[in-house]
Amino acid sequence: MPCTQPHSYLRTQAALGSGRLSGVPPLGPRARALAAVSTTVCIIKASEVLELAGAPARLALPLLFGGCTLQWALLDGAFSSAALALLAAVGGPLAELPFLRLGAWHYLPEACDYFPLGLDTTWAGLAAITAPCYFAVTTDAIALGRYFASTGGEARDSR
Repeated sequence: MPCTQPHSYLRTQAALGSGRLSGVPPLGPRARALAAVSTTVCIIKASEVLELAGAPARLALPLLFGGCTLQWALLDGAFSSAALALLAAVGGPLAELPFLRLGAWHYLPEACDYFPLGLDTTWAGLAAITAPCYFAVTTDAIALGRYFASTGGEARDSR
């Protein structure tokens, strides 16, 4: 039985339409997935470099979201994918709050600047640069999901 698109993706696509940017390069699902993973690694590494260099969020966020937008525009271009990635960019870091509170991990204290939480965000310990990383990883996951759906379950059946 062939794999199908995830239900949440189909619901989002139904709500937002199947609109796409024109001019998305014609790549096969495997090449698109590999490019998505590679660009996601670059975006996450860029976030680390910017953070360790002490770049302020007002500089780092536009640079990182620029890379994310380019990744989405060149590798996907579907408006429903952008909506899911934006939702993950805002909601993903917020979902980390319980784990941060429990001490499972932490961000650098001087990086506590996550914008949706208001002016004083030190209590949350969230870094603004996590939002573009969530956007990139979501674009990555969508590309991988499409690749696995295109294989028709062959990888699973070959065991």
